Amino acid sequence: MVDISEIIPSIKEYIWGGTNLKKYKDPNNQFKNVSESWELSFLDEGPSLIYDENSKTNLELRKVVSSADLGKDINKFIFNGKIFFPLLIKLIDSNSSLSIQVHPSDEYALKHENSLGKEEMWIILDAKKFSYLYLGLNKDLTKEDFVKSIQNNTILDNLNKVYVKKGDIFLVKPGTIHAIGEGITLLEIQESSFLTYRIYDFNRVDQNGLKRPLHIEKALDVINFNKLNVESITLTNKTHIKRKYFHVLIDTLNNSTKEYLYPNSFVVITIIDGDGIINNKKASKFESYFIKANTKINISSKSKISYVISSI
Repeated sequence: MVDISEIIPSIKEYIWGGTNLKKYKDPNNQFKNVSESWELSFLDEGPSLIYDENSKTNLELRKVVSSADLGKDINKFIFNGKIFFPLLIKLIDSNSSLSIQVHPSDEYALKHENSLGKEEMWIILDAKKFSYLYLGLNKDLTKEDFVKSIQNNTILDNLNKVYVKKGDIFLVKPGTIHAIGEGITLLEIQESSFLTYRIYDFNRVDQNGLKRPLHIEKALDVINFNKLNVESITLTNKTHIKRKYFHVLIDTLNNSTKEYLYPNSFVVITIIDGDGIINNKKASKFESYFIKANTKINISSKSKISYVISSI
């Protein structure tokens, strides 16, 4: 495996998805929408691929990467006697609101699901005027009161409605009820887990006339019923965020060059605006690149480029 590889994402089409990502992720027009583009995934539900020059085929990244490629920091993520790959990265585009949902903690997920839980981070890349998301409760509730709000179809009245703009950043901790609203394109960096407990789905039906399943009993086990005071992180020219499962650097350069080195962790670089060169590879907006641990990274551009470097 070479030191740097462009990632071929796994594309997901859902009933709420938009079309802002199609020109970048669906050039052959195979999908009605591109709801999610899984830029980095080791999950069975949609593993990322890379192109292998030797075999001239696309291979699953998780099957060709070595422990040395991942870096020694991967050993921090041993639970129940095995290593859990910690990172999942998605581009998401919404044409309507996603379901009201919640993710469990590691403790709950490892005990009941043999999986990691999920903390995630949202970087708003684009948003229509008056677009918003739901994040946490706007008041303290008992479990009983919350159940009544589901039954009475008033659950949205109990949620923080947060208007967003390009550049806003939010952390979504386990147990926090949330949903991405209509007209938002974002980069989601998160723990590698497929666990989502859907609470409310706006009474929608799919193309077969069926409602998507809800997971209310499990959701009630993990929801934080305390009021959440929502805070966003201000995006600057160089924003660095460290969490247990992911370290994120959001950086920009303009007609210049920057160098990086991550001795103990692989990195994924996702271009969020502009284009440039990464280690002699042309890189364009919404492309992502996997780079082996302890690889010298050189990013340059003759214009302005913004990118996100994700590591562990």
